[in-house]
Amino acid sequence: MSAGTCTIDANQAGDASYGAAPQVQQSFLVLKSVQVITFTSTPPANAIVGGPTYKVKAFGGASGNPVVFSSGSSMICTVSGSTVSFIGAGQCVVDANQAGNSGYFDAPQTDQVFSVEERPLIATDCLTTASVGQHYRCTISAIGAPTPTLTVGKLPPWLTQSSGARPGSVVLSGTPSGPGTVRVKISATNSVGTTHQSIVITVK
Repeated sequence: MSAGTCTIDANQAGDASYGAAPQVQQSFLVLKSVQVITFTSTPPANAIVGGPTYKVKAFGGASGNPVVFSSGSSMICTVSGSTVSFIGAGQCVVDANQAGNSGYFDAPQTDQVFSVEERPLIATDCLTTASVGQHYRCTISAIGAPTPTLTVGKLPPWLTQSSGARPGSVVLSGTPSGPGTVRVKISATNSVGTTHQSIVITVK
């Protein structure tokens, strides 16, 4: 059935005593029906940047047109057909749309939203050499989502640790009094996992 004006014709045949009845019509408006999209797949609870993909599923209304998926957050996730891939940390938004036809309106866009996390990464802005009697400064940052906790191992007496300007960062600074080699162990941890790294400073 299509939307528009429906007209019903009523006719009655006559007989030997009566002529045929004049045709009578009844007209009324037929409106388009509404379609609704419902997601049938459960989003991943542990989506990780670069991790396993997700197959999204949904059913729509009776127009017979397919439900089409796309990404509403292209910096976080991409969608190809029904496959969702994770390329950044944050909120992944999957949009679902279904076209209408002569009897059905387009379905209102429906979204599925979930978090994408990122394994910890450690970034260092540190020189690998220092000079006796000269001030040394090193910035270490943990990158990831949720923001990782940064842990720095044992430091030599001449190095001190302080908080950095951004969450998940620390600053090592001090003035070496004598030559030698220092190895500093660093760990970054969030709900996805832990990353270990070391920096080696040669004091000349």
